[in-house]
Amino acid sequence: MNTAREHTFAFLVTSHVRTERFIPLIADLLNIFWPEHPHCFFLTDGASQNADDVLSFPGRSWVELFQVGLEELVRRRPHTTHVFHMLEDHCPLRACDSERLERVFKIAVADEMTAVSFPTYAWPWNETDSTFFPDGLVRTWRHQDIVTRNGESFAVVPRDFFRYFQVQPTLWRLDYLRAACAHAAAAGIKDPWSFEAMCWSDALQHYVSRYDWPTVHHGFLEQGRLNRAAVAYLDRKRAAAPHRVLVREAIGIESPLLFDSLQILIRAHGLIRRSFASVKRRIAPTM
Repeated sequence: MNTAREHTFAFLVTSHVRTERFIPLIADLLNIFWPEHPHCFFLTDGASQNADDVLSFPGRSWVELFQVGLEELVRRRPHTTHVFHMLEDHCPLRACDSERLERVFKIAVADEMTAVSFPTYAWPWNETDSTFFPDGLVRTWRHQDIVTRNGESFAVVPRDFFRYFQVQPTLWRLDYLRAACAHAAAAGIKDPWSFEAMCWSDALQHYVSRYDWPTVHHGFLEQGRLNRAAVAYLDRKRAAAPHRVLVREAIGIESPLLFDSLQILIRAHGLIRRSFASVKRRIAPTM
């Protein structure tokens, strides 16, 4: 990112006491796959990572941690106007398109977009769904709503989307994000999942970028455990050392060869089970 950007943009990665051991790994992956990223701070409720770029506030809930972390960010970088926020396990696993991110960021600022997300799942760009859910909220959209600016497409997130405040990698306007966190805290919201589902009458329009964030669904952690799909997706040629760290986390020893062999066995086992189930379905009517 250029010098002008560095004065107004900041990068905040939230972690917690159980996962903060991955902070050095995440920093390495960011430097490998997005070396032009804005100045980055790591936020945690643990105390094991002692570094200038780690903001530690033990004993805080996720929302409290997010809120106090933003205040500290403002204190350290008072000229910041926008924050790119990312959960620790959503760190890029392949090269980011820095030029495209730069373009999206500029569009977001010029058009005064308050929140632009880069989902780690497949946004339904070409799908609509009129299914009624008991909570009255939508899981996709009932009609497509897309805006295009300078060659970039943005989905206009439905106001009744069930995760309107989704904590996917997102570029936030700082004042709006601080206000959203203040509302969440006042409403007694403490965890990221409740924050995602938050309904706020003062919420402004959110958007989703067409740019695909370079990771897998759920990122490299899924329900607190290593997501093996992330290890397979990681560009190991450019990130050989981080790859070995994740392999050790997955199988207990630092052996990429053994990990690959186990993955082949797992896929073969799944294929055999699906084939057997298919055969049973075909012969069941004749029995």
